[in-house]
Amino acid sequence: MSEESSSFELTEPRRRPWAIYAPMIWMVIFFAMPFVMVIKISFSQTVLARPPYLPVFDFTLDGAQWMDWLAMLSLESYQGLFNDPLYLDSYLSSLRLAGLATTVCLLIAYPFALSLARLDQRWRSLFFGLAVAPFCTSFLIRVYAWIAILKDEGFLNHL
Repeated sequence: MSEESSSFELTEPRRRPWAIYAPMIWMVIFFAMPFVMVIKISFSQTVLARPPYLPVFDFTLDGAQWMDWLAMLSLESYQGLFNDPLYLDSYLSSLRLAGLATTVCLLIAYPFALSLARLDQRWRSLFFGLAVAPFCTSFLIRVYAWIAILKDEGFLNHL
């Protein structure tokens, strides 16, 4: 073994943890922290003429103040969630709609994926590219296309 390969083997294991920690840090910053803030707001009390909830995060609190802060948290929001039939109906309706959307997507996508997997190798890339091409267009262009189709003088109304 040469010196170059042995020194490479020694330095590579030191780099590997950062390849793992970088996505974890990203997830903590952009997923876990907002999720914690939403949970905190859900336990807070509603207040008028301020931010819509109380208490507000304060990281300068000492031990006794933290206990007072925790005592201010309330389950009032969750009581309203389970007592009001509007929320329960909305939740169940959302679950039904999500289930229906998932079923329709599976009924469309699974046969397409299966047929794509069974295609001859020379045609597979072409059909895969045709399936992915609409997603490469800009969101703004798609919005303008829908406006052109759905407006009063649009293609759909002329048909």
